[in-house]
Amino acid sequence: MISLHHMSHPKIPSLLKLAVVPVWGFVTLSTVGLSVWLLNYSGRETVQSFVQTADASVTDPVYNLFAALPKRGEVLGQRVDLGDTRALKLRKFFEFYRSPLVGQEPAFVAAADKYQLPWSLLPAIACKESGCGRVIPVGSFNAFGWAVYSGQNSGAAFGSWEEAVDKVANGLRKNYFDRGYDTVEKIEVLYTPQSANSHGGWRDTVNHFKEELENWPL
Repeated sequence: MISLHHMSHPKIPSLLKLAVVPVWGFVTLSTVGLSVWLLNYSGRETVQSFVQTADASVTDPVYNLFAALPKRGEVLGQRVDLGDTRALKLRKFFEFYRSPLVGQEPAFVAAADKYQLPWSLLPAIACKESGCGRVIPVGSFNAFGWAVYSGQNSGAAFGSWEEAVDKVANGLRKNYFDRGYDTVEKIEVLYTPQSANSHGGWRDTVNHFKEELENWPL
């Protein structure tokens, strides 16, 4: 006689297997779904945090450009001032006057900062003396009428626009500003005494170009 125990025992594992398959599938799908939700939630939080950081930097006059996050207002240890529009104004100014000095804007700004001069002074002198660099002795790069002494027509010669800008700025600092000739009216007395003693045309024209450049629309 076959016992009931031996008859029912083989069926139990089969039933368990049938039950485990859907349960395991449900657990797997639930785990995957939960993982996806967590990733999406984390992603939204990250994006929201990034957008908030970006929005905060847009309203700051100093932008933060970084690989690893440095101190606020610094770019790898250096501040970037986005309010400096001098080079852009110079570019438009030179382009308007069809000047060969287009592209030399960084040299003018750097020289003004280096020698602590009004940034519009050198371009204004160049426009008075040589039509913004259009009329100069061939190969001289002397757009400033620099070192034109009595009996001379050409003045100093330089190796490049950059050299000319730097040396003339240096000369204005040492020979003029450091000696108290720190306005266009005072500079005229030494730069072009004939104009200072008669009509003041040099002073008026340089001041005109300075004011025009400083107020050039962007």
